[in-house]
Amino acid sequence: MLALARQAAGDSEGAAEAFRALAASGASAGEYAELAQFGLATALFRAGKHKEAAHEIGKFIDTFPSSDRRDAASVYLARALLETGQPAPAAKMLQELRASTTAGDEASLWLARIFERHGKHRSAANVLSAALKDFPGSALHEDIELELASAQLGD
Repeated sequence: MLALARQAAGDSEGAAEAFRALAASGASAGEYAELAQFGLATALFRAGKHKEAAHEIGKFIDTFPSSDRRDAASVYLARALLETGQPAPAAKMLQELRASTTAGDEASLWLARIFERHGKHRSAANVLSAALKDFPGSALHEDIELELASAQLGD
């Protein structure tokens, strides 16, 4: 699939356009509809088009409320909100996602980063300590540990 090839090559804008074409085609009603919408939204995010990404992520969540990718999409939405200057709704969304078995580690990491940006080092450290306990096998384990050390130094 062209969209995935462009994404793998680091061409986020090209991937977004290819996913957009896939979503607009007849495939959008078939088995690739979910992948096309999710791919479009995340490619737009990676291309730095955060406002447009937020719109597409919202569409994805509304269209595919039972998707296995829903929580990951919600983390992207929170990050898009953060990037467009809306830290309060982003933090609220990330706080709710901390319990997610599929995205709780990433949600915790981003919530802690918001706390850090606002000088709330103890809150960041608490979130990160809980994430290490709740997600011991996380692929983000090293990032969480590094952020935790930084938060503890900032106290």
